[in-house]
Amino acid sequence: MVNLDPSYLERMVVHSVILYPESLEELLESVPLKYFTPLHQRVLERVLECQNEGLEVSYARLLERLGARACQSEDFVAILATQPQPGYLGLLEELKHALRLKVQAQLASQMNQANLKGEIFNADFLAQYIELEDNDQDTKTFAEWAEYFKNQPPIAKISSGIPFIDQATGGGFREKSFILIGGDPDAGKTTLGLQILNFMSLSHKVHYFSYEVPLDGLVERMQGVEALRSGYFAQDTLHMRQSKRALDDVVGEIRRQAKRGVKAFLIDSQMCIETPLGRRPEEEETRKFSQLAALAHSQQFNIIIFLLVQSSKAESITPFNSKLGAYYADIMIHIHGDKKSDIREVDFPKNKQGGYARAFFKVDRARFCFTPHEPKSSKKQLEALGLD
Repeated sequence: MVNLDPSYLERMVVHSVILYPESLEELLESVPLKYFTPLHQRVLERVLECQNEGLEVSYARLLERLGARACQSEDFVAILATQPQPGYLGLLEELKHALRLKVQAQLASQMNQANLKGEIFNADFLAQYIELEDNDQDTKTFAEWAEYFKNQPPIAKISSGIPFIDQATGGGFREKSFILIGGDPDAGKTTLGLQILNFMSLSHKVHYFSYEVPLDGLVERMQGVEALRSGYFAQDTLHMRQSKRALDDVVGEIRRQAKRGVKAFLIDSQMCIETPLGRRPEEEETRKFSQLAALAHSQQFNIIIFLLVQSSKAESITPFNSKLGAYYADIMIHIHGDKKSDIREVDFPKNKQGGYARAFFKVDRARFCFTPHEPKSSKKQLEALGLD
């Protein structure tokens, strides 16, 4: 945990929000406004107003909305004197700790005053303190969980459009899933990922983070594919983005789009997501997987997140620089292939919706997709998988 003065940390987060307001909504979902100091609350409220009105946040606009007196105060000057952090969501736990320390100090002071006066301590203030701590809502008996899930709608599945994959997953990918698609260099990770996402776009809103493939060339290519195979994807439900690669921006964008009804997200790829400096490479890479998995599994949304990953070694399926990356995934799909051939072996080294499965495909570069391939010795195998 970062060892910063609690007051300085709070000011630093507020300054960071002014410069990088995209993640403010997610910040306030974890730390409500009421726990910040009054001036900090006003600043964050003004930033929210600007966002809701579609206005760019700037010092000049804050001066206009807060007033000269507030912006010239020592407290506001102290905010601007801190070093802002683009990845301030990574400081959430430290911020909560700092706020608890602040509340604890206030709590101790009020308790001491109450004792001196022979009074009962302020129960409302105590409730505030308890609210900031973790609660037991996620702890239930087996019987209580059984009753809870009985009254919940079943978790939906979305077809991949590829019979082998749908059979391996028992009918498609479950919502609230985090899925890794890995493979050798040039194995076709983007091709397979987009093939699945494009099929899903025919029935759901989907979103593609195109960081490795320039959008101008990709759009032109997909238009050509659409001319070859009608119904390849739905143009009005496939959303695409290639700017803002910071992890906090990616997470914030997924949250915003999920609230607008987007069901599936494809991030291309792990190597292009940027995380704040100052940690070891293993921690930085693993943080990508842990945050994306937590978002996919959140009770707030019913979404699927696909992340294309680079293997750490040619013979390994472990994501680059993260031994724990695979741990966070619900499903791992791995593509094995030789650059000299268009034949690919696709398997499931991890599959919480089924077991191990394997099939062979051919990369159809003209149609930008994987098509079933039948090795001479495995016709019966493919027939059993529904790929004949």
